[in-house]
Amino acid sequence: MTAATNARMRAASAKKIREFVTPEGVDLQLRIASSGLRLGALIVDLLVISAVLFVFSIVMAWVGFSASGDIAMMIWMLGAFVLRTFWFIGFELGSRAATPGKRLMGIRVVARDGGRLTADAVVARNLIRELELFLPLMMLGVGAAE
Repeated sequence: MTAATNARMRAASAKKIREFVTPEGVDLQLRIASSGLRLGALIVDLLVISAVLFVFSIVMAWVGFSASGDIAMMIWMLGAFVLRTFWFIGFELGSRAATPGKRLMGIRVVARDGGRLTADAVVARNLIRELELFLPLMMLGVGAAE
């Protein structure tokens, strides 16, 4: 490799590392997760959520035979919304600051200063996920169903 290539590679890797000094004076270096790791974590989380929703669907189908189908569908939709919304919020507010997918990929959620995110920040980032990811996917699903 040439010296220019080595310099570019060092500069690129340096951009992915953030240095922080904690209030106690500890120098921390945190590596920013790659897009691939983030996507992998999201896929793992979505697979687990889908498995839970599948079991929930079986229960709701069983309940739906004895109750009105419309009520069972509304309960299922509410349960799906609560699960996918509070899955991320609950785990990211937890002690490990990571969903099971993030833990599997070895990443966690941190603030810009290297500390924990506030509850407001966790809720805001996950409501944005709802708007950016789940709402368009639902619209695509509704369009495909027609």
